[in-house]
Amino acid sequence: MKKIITILTLSIGMASFAQDARLFENIWYLHDLIIDGTHHTPPVNDEIPYVPAEFIEPDAFSTGMCESGGSGQIIYAGNFEFTFEYLAFLTGGCYEDYPLNELFNSLYVYNYWLDTSQNVYLYTITENGNNRTLTIVNSNGDQAIYGNELLAMNDLINEAFTMFPNPVENFIHIQNKNKLDLSKIKIYDLKGRLIQVNEQIDSELLTINVETLNKGIYIISLEIESNQIISKKFIKK
Repeated sequence: MKKIITILTLSIGMASFAQDARLFENIWYLHDLIIDGTHHTPPVNDEIPYVPAEFIEPDAFSTGMCESGGSGQIIYAGNFEFTFEYLAFLTGGCYEDYPLNELFNSLYVYNYWLDTSQNVYLYTITENGNNRTLTIVNSNGDQAIYGNELLAMNDLINEAFTMFPNPVENFIHIQNKNKLDLSKIKIYDLKGRLIQVNEQIDSELLTINVETLNKGIYIISLEIESNQIISKKFIKK
């Protein structure tokens, strides 16, 4: 059974502020959600192919996952600021096959939007060629980072892993931000020869010992149980 969750704020008489016109020119697609400093890459599957957000002139807003759509009325409080006169989400359904969808939905709807919907949000838009990035920061300092284009599945999974340091001397660390199911980690040299294999991986932060490797450039291959492979280069010094 679906429920409607609504947050109301007091309507405040404020002057109209000019906004960045790019805010309204396209649908924005969520690329990353940063809560308390932790990155959460949005799930991509049959239930949730993407998480959109749309700003519709003069003051409408919509976002959400699957059937958990949200809509609101915005008060623009400055050239790069806004609050909500109201914000409501319809919740329920669409999580039967992918439990991680429900977890991410809770972070996005409750932790990011509803918990701060009576406060001011700040936003910035940056461009790199035809690619635009919209970053919205809520009053807790959490960030929702959107792009004007969808990321491919491999791009989203690639962003879920951070590798450091690079260059490396003895130990290289891999942060598995979304706790994806890794089956193996392999290291190859630039000639394609298999140098090292790590199995039985069950940690969010992995430490790989590479102190026996000779100096040079290597490729580390992350094999995910969904039969996808992410490859990254690193330098052994």
